[in-house]
Amino acid sequence: MNASPQAPHSVTRVARSGNTAHAQQLRLKRTFLGMVTHLGTTLIVVACFITGMLTAVHLVYYLVGITVVCTTFLLLIFTNVNLRFRNPSMTAAQIILTMWPAGYVMFYVSEPQARAPFLLLGAVGVLFGVFALNFRSMLFVCGGVLA
Repeated sequence: MNASPQAPHSVTRVARSGNTAHAQQLRLKRTFLGMVTHLGTTLIVVACFITGMLTAVHLVYYLVGITVVCTTFLLLIFTNVNLRFRNPSMTAAQIILTMWPAGYVMFYVSEPQARAPFLLLGAVGVLFGVFALNFRSMLFVCGGVLA
């Protein structure tokens, strides 16, 4: 019986796509976990609005901003576009881009004491990066957050 030389290649291709599918599911799960932390930030933003520390315009800007950012990352994973990137998990980008709407709200909150929860929740986002990124990537994240 002659074994086809393509048989091992096709088996390897299936195994790789199975690993890719599993990796994408894990990325999606971690992205949803990150989005749950943004729900906490969103509740604080809404509370600031209800108590009069934030205007409706800034609330809407925050909600639109965080929704666009999170939806973009979900679409990149669902469409497998993230596999074209050097880091398909997009960890640094997720940390940086989701902190900008919170930073925007922090700037416009009328009470200085109300800014502390945003700093604490921002630190939680950076902790995701500490466990997943190397030192150079974390420097990039710090630069992106401060920009």
